[in-house]
Amino acid sequence: LELDDEAADLAGKTLDKVWHVNVETYPIEDEIEDGSLNLILCLDVLEHLVDPWSVVKRISPLLAPGGRLIISLPNIRNWKFIRRLLFKGDFHYQDAGLLDRTHLRFFVRDTAIELAECGGLNLAVCADARQYKPFEFRKLLLAATFGGLTDLIAKQYIVVAERK
Repeated sequence: LELDDEAADLAGKTLDKVWHVNVETYPIEDEIEDGSLNLILCLDVLEHLVDPWSVVKRISPLLAPGGRLIISLPNIRNWKFIRRLLFKGDFHYQDAGLLDRTHLRFFVRDTAIELAECGGLNLAVCADARQYKPFEFRKLLLAATFGGLTDLIAKQYIVVAERK
């Protein structure tokens, strides 16, 4: 499912089926049989929706047992955002990134997990989307704090939820 004209055209050149629709209003569950999908990807999508919880509840039954929903969401608890807000009072939207002007919803680790599970799925993984190099400062900092700073360092989460 793709809302953007250019992206839908590009996807149509490679994929068997592309719905050029708004996922929030289009009843995709009427066209895809419950339990027929092994994987649903919502990558950098749900934070742009008015009601991402309703979408997750609608698409979760489409997954087969053992099927997975993978979502990526920006982490509003990232230290750079907190620093700018706390010390500069800066909450200006930008053309891209955490404060992308098209973001309607903001998430932290717990609310990202709640979103992934709201359709009755079980959490499999919630992790920082970025893999750090072995001697990168952030990796060393995470190791030194036994992962205690993950929620402040992560810019984005990958959340994987599985149908029972």
